[in-house]
Amino acid sequence: MKRFLDERSCLKEELGNHLRGRRLIDLACGSCKRIRAEYTGVDKYRNLLVPENAKFYPDDMLYFMSRQESNSAHIVMNGVDPIIIPTYHGENQIYLERLLDEIARVTGEDHFVLTKGSGVFLDMLLSKNFQKQRISDEIYLYFKSAKLQLQTDYEALHNM
Repeated sequence: MKRFLDERSCLKEELGNHLRGRRLIDLACGSCKRIRAEYTGVDKYRNLLVPENAKFYPDDMLYFMSRQESNSAHIVMNGVDPIIIPTYHGENQIYLERLLDEIARVTGEDHFVLTKGSGVFLDMLLSKNFQKQRISDEIYLYFKSAKLQLQTDYEALHNM
């Protein structure tokens, strides 16, 4: 238990250093969270839990991302999987490819994508010059610039 808490607090501090004062867009956010960044939650469905310091947009992910500036934000995308975007329909596959293009554009070189449970789709970012860092069982960080790679080897800590 102590190892888990040490790992979690170390991760929180390291991510917090990257996020402090920066913009964070949470796609398919469900409910908005309190965080030390300029937090923006995006979900197609109305969200009733929006903290004071957060913004919420009841938008489609692709539509919202297409209106953002390039290289302007970190992205969080949790639990977006084939149930949310069923890719067995050709139209949805095109939607997903366009969404990933927008994620790559908005994150640019200076921002990352953090995910839990959306790796099935986000692994497609690897073909867009992203690197992937495993943090724990289902948590991954995708980034273009090595300066965004977390310094702590969370996978090694997790396996101790």
